[in-house]
Amino acid sequence: MNAHDPEVHSLLGPYVLDALEPAERAAFEGHLRECPACRDEVADLRPAAAALADTPLSPPPALREQVMRLAAQTRPVRRGARPASRPASRPSRRLWVGAAAAAVLLALGGGLVATQRDDTMTAADVFSAADVHTHEMPTKMGKVRVGMSHEMHVVAVDGSAMTDPGAGMAYEVWWAAPGHTESVGMFQDDESVVVPMGEGDLWITMEPKAGSATPTSAPLLSLPATSL
Repeated sequence: MNAHDPEVHSLLGPYVLDALEPAERAAFEGHLRECPACRDEVADLRPAAAALADTPLSPPPALREQVMRLAAQTRPVRRGARPASRPASRPSRRLWVGAAAAAVLLALGGGLVATQRDDTMTAADVFSAADVHTHEMPTKMGKVRVGMSHEMHVVAVDGSAMTDPGAGMAYEVWWAAPGHTESVGMFQDDESVVVPMGEGDLWITMEPKAGSATPTSAPLLSLPATSL
């Protein structure tokens, strides 16, 4: 990839999160010198990524793969084209970085609750999105509301109608595929959480508040990604 490749726009998010290989970084920085729109986006997104700078932990090898997978879901802007409405394009970029930041924090902290993300990305934003698909599902711990936005590439889980999981316990959200489960967030009975879109089934289990590396209880909810 070089500075003139149309796909170079898709490197914007990983660049802000410092998740590029040296050659990719050089290509994108060359592109930045010629693209005022991307320079503006980088300036806007820096505060969302800055929250990651305070963590003392080193990212695991799988982190870049997670961030790049999210980047691949963004729609690249074609060279020479400007978005029809810049105000409408910037929030979706900020939401993408917020989702990637949440993935970074989860990857660094294991069961860490994904609360340190761009404050523009809330469950309310997801549930009010024009393309949201909302499901209200019963569980033995009460009703849970799930909303998915393809445009934002995130899923919101609203647990405000669920009951207290008990002392020392919390609800954990997973993407479960054959042979693999990935923890993407945790919440209490009066909370909501926004997680990146994934593959397989969306699971909610009851786990210790510190989080679990793999589910330790049967899913309270299992919802295929294809039905979201």
